[in-house]
Amino acid sequence: MRVLRNPLRLEEVAAMTDFEALVLGVIQGLTEFLPVSSKGHLVIGETLLGLRLTSLTFELLVHFATLGAVLVVLRARIWRVLRERDVEYVGKLALACLPVGAAGFVFKDAIERVFHDPAITGFGLLFTGCVLFGIRFVPRGERTAPTRGGALVIGLAQTLALFPGVSRSGMTIAAGLLVGLVGSGAAEFSFLLSLPVILAAVALQAVEIQGSTGGFTPSAMIIGFVSAFVVGVFAIRAVYRLLAHSRFGDFAFYCWPAGTLFLLYLALR
Repeated sequence: MRVLRNPLRLEEVAAMTDFEALVLGVIQGLTEFLPVSSKGHLVIGETLLGLRLTSLTFELLVHFATLGAVLVVLRARIWRVLRERDVEYVGKLALACLPVGAAGFVFKDAIERVFHDPAITGFGLLFTGCVLFGIRFVPRGERTAPTRGGALVIGLAQTLALFPGVSRSGMTIAAGLLVGLVGSGAAEFSFLLSLPVILAAVALQAVEIQGSTGGFTPSAMIIGFVSAFVVGVFAIRAVYRLLAHSRFGDFAFYCWPAGTLFLLYLALR
C-alpha cells in the first residue's frame, strides 16, 4: 500500500474510462491482499507505460473499497472483539502499528525518494519472493493470536512494506507464522492490522485531494469501487485457503520472475 508518496497534480490525470477503472480496480483488489505488493505493481505499471496510472482520488476510492472488503470478510471477528471488549487483542494491534508509524514519520522524505528509483521495486519483489519461499520451512504454529512480543515483530516486519515491491501482507503473515501463529491467525492479524494502515492512507489522500473529483465520471468511480471491493473479498478468502493448504509461499514463484524481468527491462531500456 502506498501510504507515503509525492503529491500528484490532479489536473495532469486524464479522465479514466469505465474499462480502465475496472482493470485498475481488479488489480488493486488482488494486489492489496495477495503477497505481491500493490504499490510495487503501481510503480511497474507507471514505468512501463510512462504515465501515472491513478490519481489520488482513485487511490482513495479503492482504499475505501479494500477497507470494506476487510470489514465484510472479518465482520464476525471484529464484532467479537467489540462485544467482548478484547482490549488485549486491540492493544496488540496498536503495538504492531507503532513501528510503521514511527518509521513513516522519521523517514518520510527518504521513503518518498525511494519511489523515484524504479529499480528498488524490482529488488523489493525479489526480497518478497525470498521471504515467501522461506516460510515454506517454518514449522506449523499453534497460537491463534500473537503475544505482545510477537505483535511487535509483526509490526517491525510491516515497516519493510514502506518500500515498493515489498508486500505488506506477505511480510506480516510471514512474521505471524514465524512467531508461532497458525495460518488463519496470521492472516486475521495481518488483515485487521491493515485497517489502521488503510485509514491512514485515506486520511493523507483526503487532505491532498481537497474536494477534487480527479476527472472521473460517476460510472468509472462506481465500477472502480465495486471491482476493487469484490476482488478484494475474493483475495482475502483466497489467502486463507492458500495458508490452510500451505501454498502461500508459492507466490515466491511469481515475485521472482516479476522482479527479475522488471530489472532486466530497466537495464536494457
